[in-house]
Amino acid sequence: MSRLGQVISLLTEQKALLERIAVAVEKKPKKASKGNPELELEIYNHWNSKTGKPWHKHRSKEPSPEIRQAIRARLKTYSVDVLKSAIDNYHQVLTDKKSFWTMKWNLRNFLMIHKPNERTELQLWRWLPSTFDMYDYLTPAERKRRAMVKRIVGEKESAKPVEVATPEQRRQIREAIFKKEKPVQDMSIAEIRDKLHEVF
Repeated sequence: MSRLGQVISLLTEQKALLERIAVAVEKKPKKASKGNPELELEIYNHWNSKTGKPWHKHRSKEPSPEIRQAIRARLKTYSVDVLKSAIDNYHQVLTDKKSFWTMKWNLRNFLMIHKPNERTELQLWRWLPSTFDMYDYLTPAERKRRAMVKRIVGEKESAKPVEVATPEQRRQIREAIFKKEKPVQDMSIAEIRDKLHEVF
């Protein structure tokens, strides 16, 4: 056999081998996603249901593969309800004007970003229901205002704002505290408390 014949037979064998490999690859079943698409879509839609000025809403109706992967990774550790609650807490802090937090993340970053210089702990821990406290994210001025209200009213300090149902009640409170005959500095705490109880 000549040299040319040997090369041709070798190329024919290689071509046949490549064809068998291609057929085997085509027949190989594709790996199914291990995640639950319904749960992933539920978390994605919950994120997109939030509104507000700095909130990062995703435009597509379906989550991207990267977002699906991030959701899948968190669902291994946390339940859907815990993740939804964490999203609610993050939304509350980000959109509240009394909060100092301005870090705006998309859903993937929210679920995957780590604490600076620590690759073992996620930023997500801040927003989990077990660790979240709105008071930690209030501006110093708001904390001071709440401390003053606590002192005046004598109630326990809480992260919930003082509930005032109507603008009329707000006006009455302002008048009761700041626009009466006596300035607030001259009033005793008991007098201020009585005036507030009259309004409420």
